[in-house]
Amino acid sequence: HFELPELGPLGSNGLANARDFLYPKANYTVTRDDPWEIVYKLGGRFFKSTQNHCPFDVVAWHGNYAPYKYDLTKFVNVGSISVDHIDPSIFCVLTAASRDANAPLADFLIFSPRWDVASHTYRPPYYHRNAASELMGLIYGEYAGRSDEFQPGGVSFECGWVPHGVAYEEFKAASAQPPPQMQISKGAVAFMFESCRQLTITDWAWNSEKKHEHEPKMWDDLVDNFSGHLDEINEILGKKTL
Repeated sequence: HFELPELGPLGSNGLANARDFLYPKANYTVTRDDPWEIVYKLGGRFFKSTQNHCPFDVVAWHGNYAPYKYDLTKFVNVGSISVDHIDPSIFCVLTAASRDANAPLADFLIFSPRWDVASHTYRPPYYHRNAASELMGLIYGEYAGRSDEFQPGGVSFECGWVPHGVAYEEFKAASAQPPPQMQISKGAVAFMFESCRQLTITDWAWNSEKKHEHEPKMWDDLVDNFSGHLDEINEILGKKTL
């Protein structure tokens, strides 16, 4: 089951604070001759049943689980105030453990408005691939850290070990201009599930008319910036001893 992540050096407070999770108060409603339709989802299918009274008639319960809700805007973002990127685990709201202590079954992450002030640092999400599969959704606003046509209400999927990153235009702008102190994801909230397991796409989603297949040509303009500094790099390496 999902639980709050260990905060490590952050100490007792930060990220998703336990106090911001809200649980329902004990309450019940008793009605008669009050038609209700109950809809269930199980195994990717929907089922329904009917009854003649309000279903919210549980006076109390005993167990280990209770429904809760969390306001994503209360998430306490942390980040670098000097240089470099910190691992995206700093955006983790909840985590679910797997049998492997080093690979969570799933992490639930949030990307919300925050300040980015790292110096001498490439600001956008860097080009990468990792073992985790990434399922990302946009709730509202605009999010530049994903591929084209990423709209509110949609999701983006990156399978584990598949390289991905921003378009060349965004890479070039971030590399050529001096980085300002800027607020990113302003007016937007996006989320992501990461999992060490491989995910599959349902037939309903794959055959949807709203499916947008990403255009890989967005990276055709990428240039080799490394080769232009070979002399400088070789000079530095020549001074190093192993």
